[in-house]
Amino acid sequence: MAKANDPFDFSTYFSNFDPNKLMQDLSANMGDFKIPGFSFDVLLDTQRKNLEALTKANQLALQGTQAIAERQREILQQAMQEATAVIKDLSVAGNPQEAAQKQAAVMQQAFEKAVETMRELAEMTTKTNQEAFEALSQRFKESMAELHQSAGKPKK
Repeated sequence: MAKANDPFDFSTYFSNFDPNKLMQDLSANMGDFKIPGFSFDVLLDTQRKNLEALTKANQLALQGTQAIAERQREILQQAMQEATAVIKDLSVAGNPQEAAQKQAAVMQQAFEKAVETMRELAEMTTKTNQEAFEALSQRFKESMAELHQSAGKPKK
């Protein structure tokens, strides 16, 4: 049976994307197009670096998202194991008052655990976003330095 193309499978969109090949193609197509005082090679090199930085930021974001999803899976698995143990423990409670006390303690622990895991996941998300932003921010600074450098040089 043939595999149907899933238009919502974003992992396939960039599987064949090669920023270096894109820049080579653009360079070949723009090679004969000359503007006095302007270097297409510099422009293409800058855009290649921009694409590489964007690719790196996307990879960092994807890795972070995968780590968060894995942690969520671990949290869910642990919660299910703990819930099973709690149900088993509550089923052997001696009297209603003891059962109510155990339920209150379990609810308190569950709330504290939920807050702890939400904080952990929020910190993971913040770290992922910060790493991706830093990759793009660094490239922006480099790009501005390149722009200042190229603006100061007269072209022949």
